[in-house]
Amino acid sequence: MARAAPGRADRDRVGDGRAAVPVPARAGDLILWDVRLTHGNGVNLAGPGGRPRLAQYLSVIPAEGDGVTASRERRREAIDMWRRNRMPDSELGAVPERLRRWERGRPQARLTLLGRRLLGLVPWREPAWARGPVAATSAPGDLAYGRRVRASRAPFAEHPASAGVDGDPSGSWSAGSHPPQWFDIALDAPARIGRVRLVPSPHPDGETVHHLLGRPPGQDEWTTLRELRGVTRDGVPIECRLDPPPLAEMLRIETLEGPSWVSWRAIEVFGAP
Repeated sequence: MARAAPGRADRDRVGDGRAAVPVPARAGDLILWDVRLTHGNGVNLAGPGGRPRLAQYLSVIPAEGDGVTASRERRREAIDMWRRNRMPDSELGAVPERLRRWERGRPQARLTLLGRRLLGLVPWREPAWARGPVAATSAPGDLAYGRRVRASRAPFAEHPASAGVDGDPSGSWSAGSHPPQWFDIALDAPARIGRVRLVPSPHPDGETVHHLLGRPPGQDEWTTLRELRGVTRDGVPIECRLDPPPLAEMLRIETLEGPSWVSWRAIEVFGAP
C-alpha cells in the first residue's frame, strides 16, 4: 500500500492507480476474499462508549494436492494451540510477553461437539459403528469386550477398530497415522466407570498425551474425564482409575501427541465396585 502518516493507514490509497473498495457488512455476515489481495480492517465507527467489533477469521485450503499437507499441518498446530493456550508462532512478535503469559495461565477452553469439529479433533462425518469377532475369553467384568466401536481411521483390514476390544492383545487396531486420533466405544448400557485399562502398541515408544472422555446418557457432548500423559511403551498397560466414577454410555480415547502411529492392543473398561 502507499505510504501513509505514521500510525494511521490511508484506506483510499492502494497504489498502482487502484482504489480501495469498502465492503459493507452487518453482524453475522460472511466475507470471502483471496488472501493474495491487499486487505485490511476498516475503522470502528461505534464512537465513544460503543460496543467493540469482534470478527472470526477462517482460512480455506484446497482439499487436494499440496493443500492436504498444509491442512494437516495447520490442524496439528491448531490443536496444539488449544491444548497449550498459546498463540500462533506467526503472531508472537505482535503481542507483548505479559499478555502471552496471561493467556497461558488461563484454563483450557471446553469445546462443544461443534467446537471439536471446527478445531479438527473429530470429523464432520463420523465413521459407522462396527462390531467384530472376539476371543474366547476376556478380562472378567470388561464392559468394552466385543462392543460396538468406531475410530478416526482404520485403513488396514488386518488392524480393524474391533481389534481394540476383542480380548486378544496379540492383535491391534491401527490408525495408520500420527496424532491426533480417537477411538470410541459404545457400552451396551449406561454404567458408572471406575477403571479403564489401555494397552498401547506404539512404534517407536515415546512421550504421549491421551484424553479419556465420556458421554453421559442422552447427551451429544463429550466430557473430559482424565488426561493421561507420560512415556507409552508397546504392550505396557496404562491404568486409569476414576473417582468419583462418572456415568457414561460411550467412551472415547483421544490421542493428541505421540511419536508414532496411534494403535491400541486392548481397551478394557470396568464398572465401579
